[in-house]
Amino acid sequence: MKNNKLNSKITLALALMSAVAFTACKDDLQNNGLVSKTLDASFTVTNVTSSPNKFLLSSSNDNYLFSEWDFNDDAGYNKGTNNLELFIPDAGTYNIKHRVVGIGGVYSDVITKTITVATSDPAAGNLVKGGKFATADDNSQWTVSPSGGVCTFADGWATFTNVAGSWGQAAIQQPIQVEAGKKYKIDMLFKTEGVKNGWFKVYACTTPPTLGVEYTGEILVAEVAIWGDNVGAKSGKFSSILNPDSGTKTKNVVTFTTSGTIYLSIQCGAEDLKGGVSVSKVEFRGVSE
Repeated sequence: MKNNKLNSKITLALALMSAVAFTACKDDLQNNGLVSKTLDASFTVTNVTSSPNKFLLSSSNDNYLFSEWDFNDDAGYNKGTNNLELFIPDAGTYNIKHRVVGIGGVYSDVITKTITVATSDPAAGNLVKGGKFATADDNSQWTVSPSGGVCTFADGWATFTNVAGSWGQAAIQQPIQVEAGKKYKIDMLFKTEGVKNGWFKVYACTTPPTLGVEYTGEILVAEVAIWGDNVGAKSGKFSSILNPDSGTKTKNVVTFTTSGTIYLSIQCGAEDLKGGVSVSKVEFRGVSE
């Protein structure tokens, strides 16, 4: 019994000593200014006069460890500084989000500002209209040309399908204005769970496509190899899964000899497209020298 009482007294003494030590430590932290102060993530947006596509983002808050920015580009939050220059190459409306992180990993409220870009950058802007297939307006930018196959738009993807054994194909295309002698690059997201004896090709030609007729224009920009008996799943950026050696393709970079209208045509077909071949976020951009 005496030992139990002694142990209780020792435990109580240690608890009191710990409480005193914690209070003293907490007081020291407060006195040294290490406790997080008010975190303010508000910021201003200023257009850089040299370019309608460049913006200066400025936050005056100085009680933070680091800033985090979300540029409405599907990349989520990225660490950054309080002040930075943002380049937005494509026309559109963007919701820019900012938050700051203080002592102890405390987050501020998120502040959101909307930036409207009136025109795409002439050098790097995406010349494709509706390449995200996100809205009815996006989808209306494309002409669908079926030839035994179909292409449907849903959930941000354009998906090519056909009837098994039909060898059906379909194409989607739109006109784009280009400049002579300038390099352009095509890219997009691509996915399929597998097809049987198929093809996926991208053309950029001066000759307009004919609805319902296979398009065999003069410039095959690039293609993904999906030919073979029951080809398996493929997915990723179009530029990373290109067919390394086929026909007249240009490895997804192309230059035109004259300025004017070209027709960007994406076509796909197969003996059996099974669950389909899908594309999204189609881009056709000028390439910086």
